[in-house]
Amino acid sequence: MANDKNIRLTESELNARYTAAAYKFAQVSNWRDYLALAEEFRALDTYKDSAKKYDQCVKAASAPAYREITDTIRTKGLETTAEEYREAARIMQIIQDYQDAREVMRVYTIKANALTYDAAMVLLSNSEATTEELGEGVALLKTIKGFKNTRELIERFEKYYFDRMYNEALHLMEHGHVFSEFEEAAEMFEKISVYSDAAQQAVACRKLANKVRPKEKKKKEKPAEAAAPKGGDEVVRVTRKDAKAAKDASAAEGEGPADSGTVMP
Repeated sequence: MANDKNIRLTESELNARYTAAAYKFAQVSNWRDYLALAEEFRALDTYKDSAKKYDQCVKAASAPAYREITDTIRTKGLETTAEEYREAARIMQIIQDYQDAREVMRVYTIKANALTYDAAMVLLSNSEATTEELGEGVALLKTIKGFKNTRELIERFEKYYFDRMYNEALHLMEHGHVFSEFEEAAEMFEKISVYSDAAQQAVACRKLANKVRPKEKKKKEKPAEAAAPKGGDEVVRVTRKDAKAAKDASAAEGEGPADSGTVMP
């Protein structure tokens, strides 16, 4: 048997996977298939000569993969996207023992990070950016932590994003009247559940939503009663007093709500 990674597989199951992979090994002819097959042998770990077959697949893929990737990146030049650089770097890491693939991987990774950084700053530096766009910008920076001053920027802009999202959700909660509005507010709070008492506010919104949830139609209805209002929401007025009561109840269980004032970083 192979090691603990394959402990749940029987000998016959391991042998079946190995036999299938070995059969493919004699059939494949392009580097992408070789790398895919390498992953199959890697998953088999120490079963039979899987490790050796893995190395053989990687070696067979190395030269054509290196040539195609570097030629493509060179041809595309400035049109190369961050995702393309990152994928190219990933493959170079697999074939890192071939020529200067390790250095090429490093260069591609830096270029991918730089493009990601620029895309994030376009969103975060836009004074008219929506709250969702601010969230996207922060999420991009989080994928490249440690690059340039990303840690500082994440700390600054994430707080600003949380404040805006919290206040928008709170406004919707306090002024909502129908099921869909409270559901939307709950989803907004859930996106920033780690911030202040957002998780508790999400629970409060769900309670308000359930209070005005549209009633299911009866199976037998008279023709005049069959038509449902457009939008599917049953409009039931929920006063600010109701929203405040739910909000205060959730606040009693956790932290108080964040300051409603929002300051641009």
